[in-house]
Amino acid sequence: MGARLAGLGSVTEGWWPVGMLLLVLGSSVLVFGWVSRVFERQADLFAAQHLTRRLEGDGAGAVSEGGARVMAETLRAVSLINGFPSEKFTFRHGSIDGRRGALMGAVGEPIGRGRPTGGRGVPNGRCSR
Repeated sequence: MGARLAGLGSVTEGWWPVGMLLLVLGSSVLVFGWVSRVFERQADLFAAQHLTRRLEGDGAGAVSEGGARVMAETLRAVSLINGFPSEKFTFRHGSIDGRRGALMGAVGEPIGRGRPTGGRGVPNGRCSR
C-alpha cells in the first residue's frame, strides 16, 4: 500500500496528508499576504520619493514632508471616494491609516534607501529610481 513513516502510518491514509496540505496552504497564504503588504508600502514610498523629486527638484536627497503628505492625502482621498474606512485592515493592503503613518515616518529617509515600512519590518527594502 502506501509508504510508512516512523509511527505516522501510511502517508496516503488518514489525517496526515490532509494536515500537511492544510499546513502548506495556510503558510503560503500568510506569506502571500505579508509580501503583498510589503509591496504596497514599497509602492507608497516610491511614490513619495517621486513626488519629493517633483516638488523639491531632482537633487533632493531625502523624502520631504511635502512628498509624503501628498501621497498620504491621496490615500485618504481614495479611501473617502470609495467609502472605505481608513482604519480598516485588509489582508493584502493593510490599513490606509497604517500606510499613511508609514509614509509620514519615512520623512527624512534618504531617497533610494528608504524602508518600505517606515523603519519597521523588512531590512534592506530598497526603492530604487
